[in-house]
Amino acid sequence: MPNRRDHARPRRGLPRHQDRLVCQHDATLDRHGHPDVEILVTVSPVPLDATFTGTDIVMATTYSKSLLRSAAGEWSQSKRNVHYFPSYEIVMNSARDRAWFMDGRHVRQDMVAHIMQTFANAYAPHPALGGQRTG
Repeated sequence: MPNRRDHARPRRGLPRHQDRLVCQHDATLDRHGHPDVEILVTVSPVPLDATFTGTDIVMATTYSKSLLRSAAGEWSQSKRNVHYFPSYEIVMNSARDRAWFMDGRHVRQDMVAHIMQTFANAYAPHPALGGQRTG
């Protein structure tokens, strides 16, 4: 359960994550010298297994995923060559028994295959398969 200490501490999460993504983006472009390189970002749907803060794991997972998703969204909207792929949303908005193994932590192989096929159709179409780039 949450405690008062968790709520008293200031949260600097979102700006910090956004700044890190922008710095990594700029460093990648500087290092590789390709200003038009396409970058794809996603958020893993796999929940946290533990936390060092003492915060309830469900609350910590929700907080963490919301920060990462918000930062990824802001980053992809602010840079023309950064694109967001919705693997998190695909899993989280699917039927639980279709998306997760019984442990609720590991994504089912058929869901991973669905995500990978969706990704391939959007970003790496194969003409022989009739794929069309939509991303």
